[in-house]
Amino acid sequence: MSVLKLVTQNFRNLDGKQIIFHPDNNFIIGENGSGKSSLLEAIFYLGHGKSFRTTKINSIIHHEKSKFVVSIKDFEQQQLGLSKDLNTGETDIRVNSERQSRLSDLAKNIAVQIVTPESFKLFFGGPKERRRFIDLGLFHVKHDFSHQWRDFSRVLKQRNACLRSASAHSMLDYWTDIFCSHSEIVAQIRDEYVEELKSELNIWTRILLPSLSEQINVQYLQGWSSKKALKDVLIEGQEREIQQGYSSHGAQKFDVRFLLNRTSIDVLLSRGQQKLFL
Repeated sequence: MSVLKLVTQNFRNLDGKQIIFHPDNNFIIGENGSGKSSLLEAIFYLGHGKSFRTTKINSIIHHEKSKFVVSIKDFEQQQLGLSKDLNTGETDIRVNSERQSRLSDLAKNIAVQIVTPESFKLFFGGPKERRRFIDLGLFHVKHDFSHQWRDFSRVLKQRNACLRSASAHSMLDYWTDIFCSHSEIVAQIRDEYVEELKSELNIWTRILLPSLSEQINVQYLQGWSSKKALKDVLIEGQEREIQQGYSSHGAQKFDVRFLLNRTSIDVLLSRGQQKLFL
């Protein structure tokens, strides 16, 4: 969606503001402290249910107020809104004036991506950050993924519980079979998404990093050896997993690597080139 109008109440220094946007591109300019970052933060909050600047709600709510409201309207006249009350702890979520129970009901209607110094965690933050990045994209692009991931997570918890409990080891084979089936489904969806991402990436690297575009690649690692069936991998490592008390292979262990000539991008690209890649 493209945001047509942003309305805020008591959100940082954006108190009672209504801002109209252009459908294509917008440049936000102003003096330090005028609210540029707060404007971006308000839109980000609707898309993620949190701030990219702080985890403290007190810092977001306007001075001496106890509640903030953020709402947007898109160019198809769809309205999204969120309010948080500091006194009651209540979060009110609205889509076209109808109350919703989950932040994901907002997030699935607006995809927000922002580049900040924290974004470099995609390179330096380890597999966890890259998993979060890929799964956020999947949430918006592959609409069945959230259901598949929820089912997989439940099975993963059951299998881990079996690994930790000696009395439940008799159920391990049962949960391993189900775990393998769900892992393979999730891995396939991710693989399809990464292929689409690579196609899109090729377009933009030719524009932003033309001298390097042919050398850049994204490698998807599904969470176990691609040369073996997951069940065989788990059988081979079962004793070690029992000692550890958790599943060491499977879709939960996937990773993506951003490579330049088979070397991690963060090793070879300058900071400016990394930002263009982000």
